[in-house]
Amino acid sequence: MRTRTAPILLLLVVGSASTPAQTPNVELFAPNVISLPESGESFGSLSPDGREFYLTLHPRDWSKHRIAMSRRMGAMWSKPVVLPFSGTYNDREPKLSPDGRRLWFSSNRPAAPGDNTVRRDLDLWFVDRAADGSWGTPRRVDAPVNTTAQEFCPVVVANGTLYFVSTRPGGLGTGQRIHNVWRARPVDAANGKYTAPENLGPSINIGYETNVYVTPDERLMFVSRDGAPDGLGGDDLYVSVRQGEVWAPMRHLDAPINSPEYEFGPSVSADGRWLFFTSMRRGSGDVYRSELAAVLRSIGARAPAQPDAATSDREAVRRAVLDYVEGFYEGDTAKLQRALRPELSKYGFWKAKGASSYAGERMTYAEAVAYAARVRAQNKPTPATAPKKVELFEVRDQTASAKVTAWWGTDYLLLGKYDGRWMIAHVMWQGPSPGGS
Repeated sequence: MRTRTAPILLLLVVGSASTPAQTPNVELFAPNVISLPESGESFGSLSPDGREFYLTLHPRDWSKHRIAMSRRMGAMWSKPVVLPFSGTYNDREPKLSPDGRRLWFSSNRPAAPGDNTVRRDLDLWFVDRAADGSWGTPRRVDAPVNTTAQEFCPVVVANGTLYFVSTRPGGLGTGQRIHNVWRARPVDAANGKYTAPENLGPSINIGYETNVYVTPDERLMFVSRDGAPDGLGGDDLYVSVRQGEVWAPMRHLDAPINSPEYEFGPSVSADGRWLFFTSMRRGSGDVYRSELAAVLRSIGARAPAQPDAATSDREAVRRAVLDYVEGFYEGDTAKLQRALRPELSKYGFWKAKGASSYAGERMTYAEAVAYAARVRAQNKPTPATAPKKVELFEVRDQTASAKVTAWWGTDYLLLGKYDGRWMIAHVMWQGPSPGGS
């Protein structure tokens, strides 16, 4: 809609002859609470823990966008409340990072404090959430991501890569306002710094792309296209499955997902069950959902059998521990933010050369992330030959313990399952003795 500018393991097999097509069901999401007939609701997305729903509220004439959030209370959802940092400018397309601690959105708000310039173009912004749940001050993504063109619809995946839509020069397609999907790799994810964006190429872009969503594991991408030749009318939804390092050509989704009206604003729930999207089939924007598995089967794609719960938990714990080590080794702040609890308690013992006893040292969550940021800024990743051994001691329903052998010594970790996500809460470590003594 150009005038309105607007961890899932999905290892998919496309075009399987043994997979019969299936028509997915489409249902209005939280009718008369979130989806209201008299107003516009769009760009809905579910938090990783499934307890919060973020969306854009706007009047029927699309004159002003505000970011709001609804909380799940048992089987019901609360009335959406505008977030404290939104309401003055056009803020839209909210999406949480995979760890749930950062909210991404686009906005025409001033680029710097005190700037009163009236801006028409949208830029990419993010705002972080403190341990107590409060929101901080929104921060604008630095150049070269933001330009004087339109940048909107941001989504960040598990490795920190940023996907978005832009009208910047270099897009594919014809016409005066070419919209394409772009991506930028993280340089310092904690501070919103990225490499020069790259165009996703002709398998994704034909010039009509208006929204994008990528699953955290980068296996699945949804886009909306406005006025595409094979569309049913307005914006339509399309999907691409990643095959190795290559995105397959976009596939159009048939009715009842798409209709002669506008369908846009796709997102997928963290558990991989639901595809959320916005449709104007009732005359104004409303949020709908459909079971993702049925949507995929409708285009001849299927997901493999899921591992049993015990196996899945062990894999998730191992991945969290590897994110912890690799975050320090590679200077990858996104991995550390995903693996560590904000209230992390880390304490270690180390012995300086020539010392007769060990000294103690604490590290907070903020210090851990800052350390990784320095590694990345100085371009001094740990050599590939450094030890990186992970041993899982025990994985229970909600708690787990593990051991890491790294260049700095030995770490013992305690993990918890917080709202379905395994994260490290406590670390005790001991450095190697100088000279092996």
